[in-house]
Amino acid sequence: MQITREIIQDLLPLYLAEEVSMETREMIDEYLETDVKLAKIVEKAQLVPQSAEFIDPMELDDEIKTFRKVQRKMIQKHWFTQYYIFLGLSIFFTLAWVVTIFFEVSRMGFPTFAVASLFWVALINVNEHINKMA
Repeated sequence: MQITREIIQDLLPLYLAEEVSMETREMIDEYLETDVKLAKIVEKAQLVPQSAEFIDPMELDDEIKTFRKVQRKMIQKHWFTQYYIFLGLSIFFTLAWVVTIFFEVSRMGFPTFAVASLFWVALINVNEHINKMA
């Protein structure tokens, strides 16, 4: 079997981590003597310290708690945004309904009342959801 550059490149991470057998290490060393460009790449890679970072499980728990806290805040912000949008629309359509009643616009009275009612119901539902979160 002929050893190609691709095979050596596939083995380089293991070679640099010193996780190959002596025979494989010798085979890679022999190949690097013939391929100067690849040898320079390996030489530069060996200069970079190989440090394996292990994550402490306690740090991971703290990160998960922080993530959950941020996630909860984002969800609360979403619900408060919905609350204020529904509040504004409810007030707007209620005022529109009052204006239609005041000026006696006969065709617009019930539809604006229905839309205003729907927005008030939606506002109440959002408010209940926010109260459950708190």
